[in-house]
Order: sequence, then structure tokens, then C-alpha cells
Amino acid sequence: MLLVGVFPVIAEFGKKTKYVLITVLLIGSVISVKHIMEEPLAPLFRINIRVFKGEHYENKAYEVSELNEIIDLIPNSGSVSAQSAIVPHLAMRDSIFLFPTEGGANYILLNVNDNAYPLNKEQLKSHIEDLKLNEGWELNPLSQNGIFLFEKVKQ
Repeated sequence: MLLVGVFPVIAEFGKKTKYVLITVLLIGSVISVKHIMEEPLAPLFRINIRVFKGEHYENKAYEVSELNEIIDLIPNSGSVSAQSAIVPHLAMRDSIFLFPTEGGANYILLNVNDNAYPLNKEQLKSHIEDLKLNEGWELNPLSQNGIFLFEKVKQ
């Protein structure tokens, strides 16, 4: 807010002074943001907000290639319900739903090794157990290492 409120004041200065003040403000803003990301006030996992570090983008919980092998089992025309971390891998499909919304999906793809949003891990595991017992869904036998693919049973 302070940065935005400063611009009317800067407008009163001469051209050269304006450029110097704007440059100083921008550099100060960048330094402030970087400092806040390095030392957050809230008790967060630092890596979640350090978007300028390579490790922010690393996935150590599972092999993405395993997830891609399971995704390849789903026909391109298949509608899928998946948790938020998986949805980007399905982005080119016509019909995707954010689990636990099924919305007429023919497949449900879940990964207990990844962020369970919008559920927590325990809720996700409970849903997986419920799906295993549900006669309307069949667990694909190639599901592996915490990645579960369920297919709707054709009636």
C-alpha cells in the first residue's frame, strides 16, 4: 500500500528525481519480498514460498513418471476426478473434476504421496478405502506406490 500511495508524491518531483525515486522504491520492494520469503513471519514450510529456489519445484514424494504411467491408462476421452496436485497433468482433457467431486467422471485418480487438497491426508485415505469397497468403482491393478486409479464399473 505504501508503494502505491507514494506515486502521487513522486509525481511532484522533477524528471530525473522521479526516476531515481522509482528505481529506489522498486529495488527496495524486491529486496523486501525476497527477505519476507527467506524469513517468513508465519510458521510456514519455507520451501513452499521460496519460489525463486529450484528445490521449490522438486518433487521428492514420488516419481512423476509413475504418475504419468497411470495417467496413460486413461483414454483421452475419459472424464477424470483428481486431487488438485494431479489436475495439471490432466489439463488437456475435456472433462476434469476436483476430487471429491465426481461429477460424472469415469475415472478417479488419487495420490496419497502428494498434497491431498481440498482434503487432508486422513480424509483422502478414507475416501480411497471407501472407493475400494464401493462396487461402483474398480481399482486398476496397475495402481502402485500410493497412486490409485479407479474406473467406474459399467452397468
